[in-house]
Amino acid sequence: MPRGGFEKIPNARPIREYVDQSMDADFDAKVGEILAQLLVYQRRLQERDPLKAKQRRRLVSGLREVMRSVKTGKAKAVVVSRNIDEGSATGGLDDKVRKLCVC
Repeated sequence: MPRGGFEKIPNARPIREYVDQSMDADFDAKVGEILAQLLVYQRRLQERDPLKAKQRRRLVSGLREVMRSVKTGKAKAVVVSRNIDEGSATGGLDDKVRKLCVC
């Protein structure tokens, strides 16, 4: 059994049901540019002042970190991949993504 005790179900659809906006290549490119620029800013601050960089994170990844950011009100925007693998077990990946999208 895979890590975490949940069986991985291959994603059958290219766009999951939690996506509620139209997708196009231009949109993907713009989001990619924004994320890349945020990463540049974050790395630059990390080099200049590691303590300040830890306090003022511009970009977080991973469901746990993102949920923490949303719950504390620090998140300004959340970008979720449109084709996360399905995890239909109770408390699995699907439940966590739904909870994140509801916040």
